[in-house]
Amino acid sequence: MQPWRRLSLATNLDPAGAAIVSEKLEIASAPRNLTQIYESLDRFEAAAADARGPAVVAVFDAFKTAVVEIATNILRHAYPPDHPQAPLFFQLNLFAPYLEALFHDQGIAFTPPTEVALPNLDDILDVPEGNFGLFLALQALDHLEYTRTPAGVNQWRLIKQLH
Repeated sequence: MQPWRRLSLATNLDPAGAAIVSEKLEIASAPRNLTQIYESLDRFEAAAADARGPAVVAVFDAFKTAVVEIATNILRHAYPPDHPQAPLFFQLNLFAPYLEALFHDQGIAFTPPTEVALPNLDDILDVPEGNFGLFLALQALDHLEYTRTPAGVNQWRLIKQLH
């Protein structure tokens, strides 16, 4: 498999329930490929801003932060060095009222914590490992959903409402 492949970037200014802008990627499940997600986000941001202007610009930084945090967690934790690589499917959508990111992977299942709270940040060099990125994503988004299918596919859905 190629380390990265851009599948599509589509624009539809008359949505009728469909995404106005959509971008799909398939990347190898390796941390080095996080760069491709950044590039995809940049392309998507430009197309989404062209389509919806200030509504997208106002919320995109928060959305991007959450997407990068979840992507990083998937690439680091769902695929440890001893786990076989598999494709990570990534999709960005702009709908009239919101931005959406979808991830599908076949890595190790995520076990949601019972509580996600802000860690003690008195000493930035002593921030505990675990759940800080998830905390940031939850703060940045309006909706974050994780499911695992019976076939062993992890599915993430991130939603940021446009204001």
